[in-house]
Amino acid sequence: MLFFRADGNEKIGAGHIMRCLSIARAAFDQGEKVVFYTAGNEFSKVIKEKGIENIVLSSDFMKMESELVFLKKEILSRKPEFIFVDSYYVTKMYLASILEWCHSYGGKLIYIDDVMAFAYPCDFLVNYNIFGPDMKETYIKMYLEDGIKEGMDEFPKLMLGLEYVPLRKEFTNLPPRVARPDAKDILVSTGGADTEHIALEIARAIIDMPKETRGDLVFHILVGTMNMDKAEIENIAAACKNIVVHYNVKDMVSLMQSCDAAISAAGSTLYELCATQTPTITYVVADNQILGAEGFEKAGLMEYGGDVRALGKEALAMCLIDKSIKLISNMQNKKYETIQILNGARSIMHGIECISEVEYDEL
Repeated sequence: MLFFRADGNEKIGAGHIMRCLSIARAAFDQGEKVVFYTAGNEFSKVIKEKGIENIVLSSDFMKMESELVFLKKEILSRKPEFIFVDSYYVTKMYLASILEWCHSYGGKLIYIDDVMAFAYPCDFLVNYNIFGPDMKETYIKMYLEDGIKEGMDEFPKLMLGLEYVPLRKEFTNLPPRVARPDAKDILVSTGGADTEHIALEIARAIIDMPKETRGDLVFHILVGTMNMDKAEIENIAAACKNIVVHYNVKDMVSLMQSCDAAISAAGSTLYELCATQTPTITYVVADNQILGAEGFEKAGLMEYGGDVRALGKEALAMCLIDKSIKLISNMQNKKYETIQILNGARSIMHGIECISEVEYDEL
């Protein structure tokens, strides 16, 4: 049995939920019993559609220690083999408590991280980001400051880098992309909540562009389940043939492959875009996205369009559109080639099970 503790809502978006669901679904497909614990019910339908049990804690996702009494009963009665925790609001006491209960019967705790906030009490520490390997010394320093050295029982197994990206199965082993000379389709992905209203600002900028500039370009705007601007974006799209709005996309691989380029916030979607080899312009809305955006640009895989907090949403929207149009123009004049860095990548689940000497298929 596996437990997952993650949240998603209009404030923090869907990233934590979706990356945990990738791992959970892989385990479920292997016959494992999987239980998801969430503070609210915002993603209950999505989780249950995957065949996975969801227990709603009705708690404050920002005050996680308040749920420990209930979780202790769940953990000690069900005795899951692995517990995955993925939240920026964990505390040292929260993780230490779960770790103690896990160890009382031989279970293991996995924490998924990308902010390096403190020395997390856990058995496995996962940072699958492109910058993950560069953070090894940072993690070691954090634990040393807590009096924990490599080799000690309290020091977690570090699982850093792209080999642990929790890609959904459909994103693995895809064929090479071939650039189309009539490239014109641009995907716009701004996350499940889009708290900075970037999708709306991009839609406004598109309709304000001269018709000759828009030409036959088509911007495919993904509107997440918690996007508060849905109605206004729909109204703009209805008045502009250059905008197509997409909701609840079931086949994201096909949509990405059908588009010639993309604009995306620097979250987990970047790894899916990379797996589909979609040329991408990325941008930042929060501190935890900066290293990822810079890492992809440094690797020559994506172009960084800027930080909304520095540029403002209007200027950022125009910058992203301009860069994506230039990208399309380049593809119309030459073959676009890139490295499919995630082809055949291992999953977090696979990596952990290999360590545990249990064979699992890759995601």
